[in-house]
Amino acid sequence: MRQSKFTFFEKILLFIGVLIVLMGYFMIQKMVSATGGILTWESIMSVFLWILVILSLITLAANENVKEELKWIQHNQVNELKLIKQELRYMQESSRLKKK
Repeated sequence: MRQSKFTFFEKILLFIGVLIVLMGYFMIQKMVSATGGILTWESIMSVFLWILVILSLITLAANENVKEELKWIQHNQVNELKLIKQELRYMQESSRLKKK
């Protein structure tokens, strides 16, 4: 199995994700405490929008991971096809030698 390294994009995505989670939590907490602890429609909408932003970040990170995996799979497929091509050449060459 290959060793994965964090790319610059993944590091930035991690930083932004943590920042959004913390800022969103504290802003929603401040809004709910400002209303006296009563849940209003605005606070409920804020929580759901905050969750949607977090889910979109998770989806973005998963897509980046899939892209890296596909790149690795493609590289292995190309190497395997090269080996198959080389093997076919050897088989053709050996069949020519046997016929002579």
